[in-house]
Amino acid sequence: MAILLAHSALHISVPPTTTTAGEDFLNATTDHIESLVHNLIHSVNTHTLSTDSPIWPFMSPSFYTRGTACPSTASRLETMYTFQGYWAEHPDYFLHTESMYTVLNSKMNTATVFVNVEIGGGPAMEEGLSRQAVSIYEAAKSKDGSWSLNGVTTTPGGW
Repeated sequence: MAILLAHSALHISVPPTTTTAGEDFLNATTDHIESLVHNLIHSVNTHTLSTDSPIWPFMSPSFYTRGTACPSTASRLETMYTFQGYWAEHPDYFLHTESMYTVLNSKMNTATVFVNVEIGGGPAMEEGLSRQAVSIYEAAKSKDGSWSLNGVTTTPGGW
C-alpha cells in the first residue's frame, strides 16, 4: 500500500499556468494600487475631490501634480483647491483611462503606474476634441502596509 501512495504522489504536479501565491500577491497589490489611481481619476472627472472624498486618505499630504494636462501643485490640499478652481474655469475637463501598467520595485514598497489617458475640456481645447497623454503616478507603501499616491506627472503623447 505504501508503494501505491508513493507512486500516486509522483503523478501530482502543478500545471505551468497555475499562479503561485507570490503571483497572486503581486496581482492583488497592483490591482489595489491601480484602483487608487482609478478612484483619483474618478474624483477628478466627477469634480468631487475634497477632504471628504474616499480617495483623500490614500493621497499623501505631499501629493503633487506636474506636467501638461493639469495645473502643477505641491501638496494634497493645494491639489484639491487648484482642481476646484480649474473645474470652475473648465467644467468639461475630463480624463479617460485607455490603459494602465504598474511596475513595483523589487522590495514591493514603491510603485510607478503608467496611464495612457485621453484628456478633454481643458484650456485651449475645442469642444469635442481631446488629446493623448501619459500620466505617471508614484505610489508608496507605508510602515503599516497601506499604500498611498504620492503624485502624478503628465506628459503629451501615448505609448
